[in-house]
Order: sequence, then C-alpha cells, then structure tokens
Amino acid sequence: MQRRRARPRKATKKKRSTTAAKRTRVAEGAPAAPKDTGTQRWPKACLGKGEWLQVPKSVIQRLGEFDMKPHHLWLLLALQADRFRDRNPRYYWAALADWAGVTPNTVRRWGYELRDKGLLTIKQNRKPNPGEKRRTGYRNERNEFHLEPFETKAEEVHKRWKKKRKQRRNGGNGDEQEAAPE
Repeated sequence: MQRRRARPRKATKKKRSTTAAKRTRVAEGAPAAPKDTGTQRWPKACLGKGEWLQVPKSVIQRLGEFDMKPHHLWLLLALQADRFRDRNPRYYWAALADWAGVTPNTVRRWGYELRDKGLLTIKQNRKPNPGEKRRTGYRNERNEFHLEPFETKAEEVHKRWKKKRKQRRNGGNGDEQEAAPE
C-alpha cells in the first residue's frame, strides 16, 4: 500500500476556532458589552424559559447540614421545580417514581422521611382541585407538597454558610473585631 503525499498548503488566513469568542463591532459612543462571567454551566438549548431551576450553592455544598441524603435532595428539587407563588405542587407518588426510575413505594418512603425530618409537609387530598375532573382509576387525588419548611431551613443554612465564608476571607477576624473593646 502506497502512502499519499501531503498536498502543499495554500497561504490562507488563520481560522478562528469554533470555541473562540466572536468579535463584534461597537458603534462609537455605545457602552461596551459586558464580559462573559464564565459561569454558564449548561448548554444554551437546555436553558430555555421555564426549563431550568436555580439552586443555591449552599444547598448542594452543605447537604450534611440538612441531615438528608442525595435522593431526598432530588425529591425536594423535583417538587421545587413545579412550585409557584400561588400554588403548591401536587403529584401522585407514581408520577414522581416514574421521574426517578424507582417504585412508588420508594418515593413515598423518601417523602415520609423528609416529613419526619421536618423538611416537607404532605397534604393528602381526597378531592380534585376546583374545576378539575376526578381521574379515573384513582381512589384518592394527588398529594399536595408544602415546601416552606425546606425553604426556611435552606435560608438558615445559607446565612450560616455566608457568615463562615466571610470569616474565612477576613482571616478568621469576622465579627470578633467589632466586639473587641478599645
């Protein structure tokens, strides 16, 4: 088998890589475009309106302070994703189990463990919401999940985390300097 000879290259302009930032012209007197902060962690296609959820770093990095396991966090975040100001999420255990890829009894156990830890309130509904039809094949209606206890705990953990972080950045001299007598 013979080797092909390499073709001589033409002198061309250097091409920019596909990942390089695009240069744009700015009109005179126009403010400069803000620099990219570099914090985007997901592909833009995944970040459409209503298709993502912001989670405080303290919830992820301080999971031990919540006294829960990662599957508990998943359940809380799945419920939080469908929470609105005027309406708490309502789901059947089977729907949540389908999302997680486990049995309904497993998700039910997770929910009741969170309830026992004081991070979740579960209201069992016997009737559908006003204006909704009863679903055939179901004796009871969907459970309503109240996430206020989790949100309160998350706020407490976040405040403690911020305070510790501030003290570390100040070299351990956070609030102690202010209380020192003169």
